[in-house]
Amino acid sequence: MQPTYLPWIGYFAMISQADVFVFLDSVEFSYRSWQRFNRIKTRQGISKISLSVNKKEVNHKAISEVKLSNTTDWRTKNLNLLKENYNKAPYYDEVIELIATAFSENTELLSALNIKIIKSVCKYMGLETEGKFVLSSQLNAKGNKSALLKDIVLELEGTEYISAKGSFEYIETEGILTSTPFKLSFFDYNHPEYKQQFGDFESHLSILDLLFNHGKESLDILNSGLKENLSFEALKKIYNESN
Repeated sequence: MQPTYLPWIGYFAMISQADVFVFLDSVEFSYRSWQRFNRIKTRQGISKISLSVNKKEVNHKAISEVKLSNTTDWRTKNLNLLKENYNKAPYYDEVIELIATAFSENTELLSALNIKIIKSVCKYMGLETEGKFVLSSQLNAKGNKSALLKDIVLELEGTEYISAKGSFEYIETEGILTSTPFKLSFFDYNHPEYKQQFGDFESHLSILDLLFNHGKESLDILNSGLKENLSFEALKKIYNESN
């Protein structure tokens, strides 16, 4: 998975399933991507929380090469946004400290900050991560999309590749991952509901919404949504039946 900014809870459920989790930081950065922003719940509804980069400097760059802006105070803006909307949440003090600490280390690269936060969240929740994380930019794997993914799994001697369901269509079209020495499966998830602030439950928010409201119980809550992963054939049948 690409190193997302403050990912949704399913991202961490995928991490918990994997023996090795690869941050796909060697692919091209997209300005309008989850690497730069996410969603939180506010008194006024759903709002974006985002990192600042210089748009003119990120064209055709790999995610691992993208630098955070040093001309805007995005750190203070992000922390203030979280304070305004979560300062009454049960676990505000410890979670805001976790984020403030990550921001204070003056990380220059966007992907490095995202990965630092993801690892910090895992540690906070008690998710075992020793030896789990790998950067694709530090591997020898080459190619695009399915070819790149295949090379990564083979280089790491993996026996199963767990893909996001959103990748199904290009995986089917390219046909590279459907005949490999390793198993192909697709992550399936039933988003759990949990106690939130500000009205009716909203799903697919940043992990921070869960953390502020449930603290270190968050891992059990997010893992409660895990389902048995789908085979390529099973997901194909679902797609065919829905079209």
